[in-house]
Amino acid sequence: TERNIPKILDKYIHDEEERLVQLKKLSEEYSKKNEISIENGLKDITNPINAFLLIKRK
Repeated sequence: TERNIPKILDKYIHDEEERLVQLKKLSEEYSKKNEISIENGLKDITNPINAFLLIKRK
């Protein structure tokens, strides 16, 4: 019981570190997608036809 506590804690820490790695990867993916979306959005707005269509939709 008490002998197992360090093993249990080590496993918990390991699992949490893996989870954090996955969260970091997910965060990086969202950051890349947001940058691409912003770039595409600016390109769309600077195109006069797309800007007109955007205004017309609203």
